[in-house]
Amino acid sequence: MFRNYQPIEYICIDIANNFGDDKAVGFKGDKELFEDRIQWVKNNYSVLEQRMEEADEKYLYIKAVMALRNAEKGIADGHLVALDASCSGIQIMSAITGCKRGGEITGQIDPDKRPDAYTIITDSMNSLLVRNMIQGVLIPRTDAKDAVMTAGYGSKAKPKEIFGEHLLDFFYETCHLHAPGAFNLLDTLISAWQPNVMAHTWELPDGHVSHIKVCEKVDVDIEIDELAHHKFSTSYKVNRPQKRGVSLAANVTHSIDAYLLRSVLRRTNYNKRRVERALKLLIDEQTKTDRTPINQNDKLRMSDKEERFNFTNMVDALTLESVNKHTIGYLSMAHINRLAALATEMLNHKPFETLTVHDAFRTHANNCNRVRYWYKELLAELCESTILQDILNQITGSEGKFLKYSRDMATYIRASNYTLG
Repeated sequence: MFRNYQPIEYICIDIANNFGDDKAVGFKGDKELFEDRIQWVKNNYSVLEQRMEEADEKYLYIKAVMALRNAEKGIADGHLVALDASCSGIQIMSAITGCKRGGEITGQIDPDKRPDAYTIITDSMNSLLVRNMIQGVLIPRTDAKDAVMTAGYGSKAKPKEIFGEHLLDFFYETCHLHAPGAFNLLDTLISAWQPNVMAHTWELPDGHVSHIKVCEKVDVDIEIDELAHHKFSTSYKVNRPQKRGVSLAANVTHSIDAYLLRSVLRRTNYNKRRVERALKLLIDEQTKTDRTPINQNDKLRMSDKEERFNFTNMVDALTLESVNKHTIGYLSMAHINRLAALATEMLNHKPFETLTVHDAFRTHANNCNRVRYWYKELLAELCESTILQDILNQITGSEGKFLKYSRDMATYIRASNYTLG
């Protein structure tokens, strides 16, 4: 079950995260359960300042320690606690494919385990090498992490550079064992490449359009007559169709990742009066028997939002800003019900600011429960959605169906504790 923590406990978690490994007691920093991180701070309470030089992130560590001391004195200092996603690329791909095995190693399945995907894959690959009698080889976690991070976005070169031809198959076998949804999805995305287009384009549920030009690198030799025929080589990019490409593997995942980030921000740092106004209209609309639209000129304004909802089954907080007495009639009752539920849940916590860098979220300790809540909730909604099917259909111009690995994974995600940590 999803657990909430007190603000001062989040400061303790932040201290432990920034300290990192405490080898003397077998403590592994942010790889530990939240409760164990809090307990580590309690155990070291009187010597936190003295241990600054041992910390992995020395200055962030001492800043968090200072925040703890200030909190105990009742001094507000605006300290922001950092919460990072657990291997976000594989995490997101596992969610949208309904892959529980990938979800298990990225904190989406077991609420009482804080998994580390990179360590799991490292240990599993080393065990596979032993079973295949590959002697004298021990893969370090840093190598496996570099390979997994890049392979998860479609790179073939980096894993090959790290493992070479003789170990590469073992690496991919391990990845497919622990995250089949993510790594099979890479092949699906690569095969969606369109050989005759100048760009691949798709729209996300909030109306953001990803438009990725197809560019080919051209190498040329230049000779400058005015400089005594000096010669040099350079390259430039040309926007033109290519028969093959692998960039969709990264770009599609990045676009969903960015949508997830935007959605967290919209659901936390919202305009309270605007959301309250929209919710009142939505509740009133739910009770109407005659839902004839009032103004045909507003149809176009809402049709794209309704279309994206129908294609993806994703409800977006941005739509609340467009809800008024003229536009609401163009939303389906299913869409209205989902928007009303979303607005109600958003209003359960006052709006607040969050700073984001890729898959890292920084917010005040008072708001950490809410960031964790919305992040895992959005992962669950992505899992229940047809966003992947919609994007593939937009890219290929088809009307195909994407069959997911499971139908109930979202239930596990909603009960999880370590999608962020």
